[in-house]
Amino acid sequence: MLKSLKKIQSFGVYNNFSSSADLSDFNDKNIIYGWNYSGKTTFSRIFSTLEHRNAHPDYPAGKFTFELGDGTKLDENNFKDIAPVVRVFNSDFIENNLSWDGESFNPILLLGEDTIEAEKKIDKYEALVERCRTGYKKKQDEDKEIDKLISSLKTNTAKQIKNTLNIVEAYTAAHLDKTIAILPTPINQSLLSDIEVSSKLKMALSTNSDRLEKVKNISVPLGAGEFFDKCNAKLKETPAFSSVIEYLRDNPSISNWIETGLSINEGKESCEFCGGKIDEERIKGFKLHFSKDLAKYKGELKGLIRSAEKLPMAYVHLNENQLYPEFRANINEFNSNIETSIKNYNNQIEELINRLKEKHDAPFLEVNKISYSKAHESLVKDSLKQLNEAIDQSNKATEDFDGQKKKAIDELKKHYAATFLIDNKIEEKKSKRALYSSHKEKYRNIAENLKAEIQELQASISKAQKGREIINEYISEFLGRDEIRIDVVEIDGYERFRLSREGSIAKNLSEGEKSAIAFSFFLTKLGEIKELNQAIVYIDDPISSLDSNHIFQVNALIKEYFFGKVKNPDNGSVQWQCKCKQLFISTHNFEFFSLLKELPLGNKKSAFFQIKRVSGKESKIVNLPKSIEMYSSEYHYLFSIIHRFHKSEDKENLELLLSIPNAVRRFVELYTYSRIPSFTRDTVDQRAEQLFGAQESKRILKVLHYFSHLNNIERLANNSDLICDIGNAVEDIIKHLQADKAHYEALLTSVA
Repeated sequence: MLKSLKKIQSFGVYNNFSSSADLSDFNDKNIIYGWNYSGKTTFSRIFSTLEHRNAHPDYPAGKFTFELGDGTKLDENNFKDIAPVVRVFNSDFIENNLSWDGESFNPILLLGEDTIEAEKKIDKYEALVERCRTGYKKKQDEDKEIDKLISSLKTNTAKQIKNTLNIVEAYTAAHLDKTIAILPTPINQSLLSDIEVSSKLKMALSTNSDRLEKVKNISVPLGAGEFFDKCNAKLKETPAFSSVIEYLRDNPSISNWIETGLSINEGKESCEFCGGKIDEERIKGFKLHFSKDLAKYKGELKGLIRSAEKLPMAYVHLNENQLYPEFRANINEFNSNIETSIKNYNNQIEELINRLKEKHDAPFLEVNKISYSKAHESLVKDSLKQLNEAIDQSNKATEDFDGQKKKAIDELKKHYAATFLIDNKIEEKKSKRALYSSHKEKYRNIAENLKAEIQELQASISKAQKGREIINEYISEFLGRDEIRIDVVEIDGYERFRLSREGSIAKNLSEGEKSAIAFSFFLTKLGEIKELNQAIVYIDDPISSLDSNHIFQVNALIKEYFFGKVKNPDNGSVQWQCKCKQLFISTHNFEFFSLLKELPLGNKKSAFFQIKRVSGKESKIVNLPKSIEMYSSEYHYLFSIIHRFHKSEDKENLELLLSIPNAVRRFVELYTYSRIPSFTRDTVDQRAEQLFGAQESKRILKVLHYFSHLNNIERLANNSDLICDIGNAVEDIIKHLQADKAHYEALLTSVA
């Protein structure tokens, strides 16, 4: 049970409403009065929120707080879990449940006593179907969440790959899927090291300006081992000649000096060195010493020296920038090894030359041979082989530059795709989705089987027929005739209601007929509630367009439907009781409001409220003023509002201005009709013109028509120039009433 209202916020005209300390608590019977557009229907929509256990679509941010009978707070945070059973009749109910253009609409489903067991099974199965639906939706939502996450990750990853690799053509999540599809198993085979990524990324981002020129293979002449053997054999030789001068043999420097001098002094009588006479015999002895054999021997040594001097190797250092980065590994090491080995190799050659020269200069002296190390030559060969392999690979890359670039891009795509799958645990997420799909299929199968069972049970009973009979009884009571009826028709295998007029589809219904049908439908639909005594019912303006005869009929029907007499078990007395948990009725019609006040239940079980528009964007709920409660006639009440405004010194008070246009317009309607009760369909403007005169009636009704329609609040709030005419219009009406002295004095008595 709703005990009291505490606050309403962000709910239409209840922008920031908090109940005052003196606002009465709700009771079993709650009657609410308010002008049109004051906020009654908006207030009823808060109850609709409780009924449907969902935020109202027009006020998704709406807030409210009720206090329940046990002191629990019921608000926008917990109403879905603890809201009581609520049913609401308002314009939304009519729009959502009824069709006025001849279309069919959902029936009211009532069960007979012989189908109670079937109903129990249907309720049980429908509850299970709902559980399946809830379970299915939960798994579907979880599946969609994972799918959304994967989709987002794919989109971002594809974008990163496109930007990283500077791909010109499109590369979207769909392209990433194609890359993933060609990954080997296991996918970590596609992963690259940081060094590989850096190298391939450079290739992938390369342009034609990055294409290198080809590099020639490097070769170094090698194979001096046999030459060293030949030279060592010559160094080992010692010439053996018969005319050798011992002194010259043992003194190579003097021997060389003399040998040189012989050629200088050839054919001369005096020595070019000392000037002395040359001794022919001495010359002859020297010539025998320096024989042709010795000259030949030394000539051979000179030949070996010349050959040795051609052996030293030269090496042009290979610049690593001549090769692509991926082939530069160890290039500097190879260069260093080759240069060091060649240097050592050349040192051996130099030493050999020195030994040969030494032997040449002292052919009769023993010169040690020089050993040749093949290690330097082998190291050069090995390093050159590896170096040339790198050159060949780089040259091949130049030849296949475009192909290598594409290959690098493809390998990087696979690397990034594999990284995406591993880092984001995509396979685990896919496994979850597969599990959710399995669960959804299970829920679907169970629900379909249950629905088939429900259809069989529904086929065995006619739930709509009884509802049709009852609603037709209500419509007949309202309208006093059986012209408009509800028929049950079958559409696509399901029973539906359809309005008919004398056997044909009913169209062009009058407003009175629509109201009668709508409220009849609502009362009958309450029969779907198994325990009405546990439900809260809110009825908003059920007679908005009915005449006075129907007003009495609606009031009588409400009394019959919602109130009954029960016997007190303690003392045997009979007392009235509300058949539902709580009843709320709001209306703008004062005559209907007066009848509602007379409904059963005394003041101890009744509460009366008024909804007032206090500004262009704000309404409030207050206790019903005593001044309203004391009137039993709408005509007297309307005059009291006009009289209070007439006597008020502050005629710009917005709260007074809000009530005056509707009050005066309605008062003029009733007053002119009482004075000119024409049986023709004349308007209030026509009657006013007869009573007030053409000019005065236009001045009165123009401003009242302007401010008494839907947007009067906004017009008042915007301070239209016509506001000042409201006071003049009221003054004109009072003057006219004062001319009708007996009538005016009787009205004054009612407000005394």
